Amino acid sequence: MLFHITKLPKSKVRIRIELSSEEFSPYLNMAAKEISSKMDIPGFRRGYAPLEIVEQRAGEELLDKAAEIAFNKTFPKIVEKNNLKPLGRALARIEKLSKQGLTGTIEVAVFPEVKLPDYKQIAKKINKRKITVEEKEINDVILSLQKSRAKYIRSFKPVETGDQVEIDCEVRSQGVKVENGEIKGQRFIVGDSWIERGKRSLFIPGFEENIKGMRENEEKTFSLAAPRDFWRKELQGKLLEFRVKVKKVFKVELPELNDEFAQSFGNFKSLEELKKAILKEIKEQKEKEEKERWGNEVLKKISEEAEIEVPDILIEKQRDQMIEEIKKQLETLNLSFETYLSHLRMTIEEFKNKLLGQSEERVKILLCLNEIGKKENIKVPENEIKEQMDNILKRYPNLTSDQQENLKNYLKEIIFQKKVVEALGGEGAK
Repeated sequence: MLFHITKLPKSKVRIRIELSSEEFSPYLNMAAKEISSKMDIPGFRRGYAPLEIVEQRAGEELLDKAAEIAFNKTFPKIVEKNNLKPLGRALARIEKLSKQGLTGTIEVAVFPEVKLPDYKQIAKKINKRKITVEEKEINDVILSLQKSRAKYIRSFKPVETGDQVEIDCEVRSQGVKVENGEIKGQRFIVGDSWIERGKRSLFIPGFEENIKGMRENEEKTFSLAAPRDFWRKELQGKLLEFRVKVKKVFKVELPELNDEFAQSFGNFKSLEELKKAILKEIKEQKEKEEKERWGNEVLKKISEEAEIEVPDILIEKQRDQMIEEIKKQLETLNLSFETYLSHLRMTIEEFKNKLLGQSEERVKILLCLNEIGKKENIKVPENEIKEQMDNILKRYPNLTSDQQENLKNYLKEIIFQKKVVEALGGEGAK
């Protein structure tokens, strides 16, 4: 058998195969046996008719089946001999086919070669940020703890900043109620209605100002312009009408900050001791986040300088995985993927195309990560995975065997990446 491998763009190869009459003959016999096993031929048991008889009955089907068997038998041998790692289905094409032999090609994507830059030098050039903890950060945690122990006292006075209110609200646009634009019994602290502190308010600008001064059981209608980042894209910038009823008002009474307050949260003897514990926790969390940021930046830079021809099949697989992650996140918000696409005003194909660049970037990072792991001889011991598995299973003991297997693979990837980052010099932030 003669064969020749040609490298193609995007980490594909074309294997040209030539089989002589003598080399092709066994495959003709295999094809005849397979075809005759499904055919009633007078005088012969199924699967035992001679080649010449099967050829008369099957015609071109015999040659096609023989070519298929030949490709299926020779392809794995060539792959093994040349240390190729095929990805996805191979595409076979016949150039010449007769009883005298077979000439054809097989094209397939293969696991790409990764030529790394001087990754340790790149890591040295990317600085780690200095970790500091401001007093305000500690005080913010203390305030949060105070709120967790707050008393809520019913009030019949006008609403002020810092009061907790319970409201019903309906949102309309040009007299028509907005989809999902009605809430019942929503409680929040006026002036502190953050979903993520410092990032995004629960309500649009101006809403809370209109609540101030209202009393229990009072109703009010007012209009505000929807911001540019409003959740309904088609309403962005448009005037919205809000119909609000204040159902209840509460004055929020925070506990006094003293040693007794600190002792209510565990083995803390004093308020000062509680503050030191909070400082330590904030610092450790910041160090962890900085280590992750630094590692991600280093890996991204390495992947940008690495020489990799990423196969389309890996990019598409990563893109599909990203879409599944988005769907799961939407499920937690009780939002369908179709509704999400309609908000974006995109078709599924447009959305897929939008993700391709990000998908390719992720694949490159993962390929570099694995290649660095090989060069640094990084292993993930089973006992490390088991230790983390056991801790998680204590909290979620009812995971199915499939979920446990997925969790194990996920933890292995996370531990592996952590070890690679440490090998690059990411032991901790300075």
